[in-house]
Amino acid sequence: MSVGITGHTKGIGAGLYQAFAARGETVHGYSRTNGYDITSPGATDRILDHLMLNGGHTLILNAQSGFMQTHQLYAALKFWREDPEKTIIAISSNASDDIKRNAWPYSVQKLALDAAMDQMHLSSKCRLINIKPGVVDTDFARLLPDYIKRISVDDVVRVVLFAYDQPREMLIKSITVQPRLNI
Repeated sequence: MSVGITGHTKGIGAGLYQAFAARGETVHGYSRTNGYDITSPGATDRILDHLMLNGGHTLILNAQSGFMQTHQLYAALKFWREDPEKTIIAISSNASDDIKRNAWPYSVQKLALDAAMDQMHLSSKCRLINIKPGVVDTDFARLLPDYIKRISVDDVVRVVLFAYDQPREMLIKSITVQPRLNI
């Protein structure tokens, strides 16, 4: 059995890759660096084929590009929807929570992912977990103003592992993670 992670070379994806490997899991990473650019035609099918051929039981949709995470969710569920032993974890964002005030494309894309995850909970035997971190301390976030409080990659990884480790009968639909504000 193995875990597949999209966008496994930087940020949250790299942290998850290392954490699952440290647990002794077989981990497959899918990113541009190893020929799995999620935006290229057929990439989703190639990722799913590779993961399923290698005993995949968990897919972590981490790489973000437009609506590709939502597309990958629906594509994976074509194969895994009826299998209660499979798990799909989506790395979304709490940016979708603020969509009414800040309707920028990233928020809309994450809102679509959140809605798809909510919808699929009603009709899927596959375990679905949606993790919605705030601003994570990654290369991209370091370009933002200093006053924006960030969450560490390690904290996000701990939350993902916490959700993953819960009993399969326990329904964890969504976890929002953000830094505590010292007000």
